[in-house]
Amino acid sequence: MLQDNSLIALRPGVAFWQDGEKYYLFDQTRMAGRYINRLGQKVLAQANGKRSVAEIVEDAVAEYAGGLIPRDLVEENVRKFLGHMYDAGFVQTGDLKAQIQGYWRTLAEQNKRTIGFEYRPGLCYWEVTKGCNLKCLMCYDEAGRGRKDELSLEEGLQAIDTMKKAGTSVIVFTGGEPTSAHKKLVPWIRHAREQGILCEMFSNGTLIDKRLAAKLKDAGLSYARITMLGADAETHDRMTLVEGSFEKSLAGLRNLIDTGIKACWQSVINQYNFPQMRQMVERAIDIGCHGFRVGSLDYMGQGREYQDLAPTPEQEVAIWKFMGHAILMYADQIHLGWGADVCKEDAWRYYILKPSRLMVDETLDPELYLRYAKNSLCGVGQRSFGLTANGNITPCPALPDLAMGNIRNGDFDDVWRNGEHFQILRENILEDFDGCSSCGVRFMCGGGCRALSQYRHGHLCGKDVRRCNGFSALAETPAADVTVFFSKEELDEATTKFELTDDPDNPFKGALKEGLGPWLPDHQVLIRLMLKSTPDVVVQ
Repeated sequence: MLQDNSLIALRPGVAFWQDGEKYYLFDQTRMAGRYINRLGQKVLAQANGKRSVAEIVEDAVAEYAGGLIPRDLVEENVRKFLGHMYDAGFVQTGDLKAQIQGYWRTLAEQNKRTIGFEYRPGLCYWEVTKGCNLKCLMCYDEAGRGRKDELSLEEGLQAIDTMKKAGTSVIVFTGGEPTSAHKKLVPWIRHAREQGILCEMFSNGTLIDKRLAAKLKDAGLSYARITMLGADAETHDRMTLVEGSFEKSLAGLRNLIDTGIKACWQSVINQYNFPQMRQMVERAIDIGCHGFRVGSLDYMGQGREYQDLAPTPEQEVAIWKFMGHAILMYADQIHLGWGADVCKEDAWRYYILKPSRLMVDETLDPELYLRYAKNSLCGVGQRSFGLTANGNITPCPALPDLAMGNIRNGDFDDVWRNGEHFQILRENILEDFDGCSSCGVRFMCGGGCRALSQYRHGHLCGKDVRRCNGFSALAETPAADVTVFFSKEELDEATTKFELTDDPDNPFKGALKEGLGPWLPDHQVLIRLMLKSTPDVVVQ
């Protein structure tokens, strides 16, 4: 039973938002939801683990009581609402920050016994070289010429040994263009695989001929994400500023697929290629890509100079809605997703959950917290880090200026434990970030990108403005027009693949028909939101 001094926190995985005149409450973990009213939304906006029942009640009384609305009525209804939310599992009591940090401490004890660290540096984004043969307008790395002080072949091999000892189990080789330094890249991949480290790569694909593709396969590369910026040469080359790059990237993609390496078509959506999203998906399917992922042109690196090409908030909504429909239409042919992250559906479990499947208590599930209570999209500083071409250790590859040490110095362990920016990212939870503590979709958003916060605000704990604007538009826009991509008949056919269950306790719960390929509950949640197919269920 709730007490006046009980601290109220939105349960990780729960979201609430306004859609027109309606207010939704949705639990992503159980696919369960309700309609609430405006007062309910106001109350839940204060459920951040820092305010008590009494404080929340007093705020509601101050705002709503008076005139024809007596104080007792407001107080009674707010207490009744909080009690129902608690009994139904939408909110929980206690200091949320202490609970999350308590989970991490429990996990830390197991990590310390196995790898010596409280936090596991499981994933490294390694900039192989600053050099690149393209001039992409949106490049976060501002790549061009290689640095004179880049790690040598031998130094890179030693770095792999250091990371392996520290517990790194996934390396994503990036750039610049990593294959432009293939004489180092291939031996590094081979050595990492010999150490049991999973190897992936982000590349523009232009330098990957059949011979190099075979070498990468033989060395042990398991996954490659190739940047494709349009469905045709005109659109793609307009972004890379290099004529002929589209055909070379396409050839590289095909060469990887022909060798048996899983390859993903990765696109950065902008004003030029926004109308081509469907053509890009279908082209990726035609050439045999394993995956198709999209991100948006971000305010980082060179992209800061070309924000006129970035999608508008309304276009962001259209992108998400397009992806929701595309997942339903093409899920049996290709794996679709958002963002430029490592293929975390597989990798998260590989380097996080597998060594640490434990329960903190009967209510806190580690996987729940890893997925919904993280303070960034990618786990930066808690589970991942960046390594620049010259060996600097950074929070992520998009933040090369936040170096905390250099892997050449032999102090990786100390930097990972005590690095200033790592500490900031570990000491703060979503509810500590600007604007996140009262946001109803913070567990859907995941806090956005910390690099974008740094670029926009000069620190790591600010808003990811683009993502905030996109989610706001998603809630406020009745329906983005996706008929520019699909016909009405195709949309109707796609939505029939998503079926409601007859479970009265989980009226939002959905299921896909069998045979539709890889699927995650998170995608179902976004599709629910994007297709606006929420059942009319009201809690009195």
